Amino acid sequence: GSFNSSSQDCPLTREAPSSHPLPFRVLVVGTGLTGCLVALRLRQRADELKRLRPIEIVVDATERATYPSGRFGAVATHGGSV
Repeated sequence: GSFNSSSQDCPLTREAPSSHPLPFRVLVVGTGLTGCLVALRLRQRADELKRLRPIEIVVDATERATYPSGRFGAVATHGGSV
């Protein structure tokens, strides 16, 4: 499938039902460079949207490895071998 980034499909821009004021919950899988940037951008976007209307977003991240930073952390942790 193709990726469509229109604001209609973005859960941060769609109107939440008023009867369900639950926060948006997002799980970022992987704390490498991309995972960390995605989590940061989600937080920034939520802060931008808070100026327009109340919104709460909870961003959690999980990592399988015992160290953060994905492959960059593996190189540092394992002495250059990935």
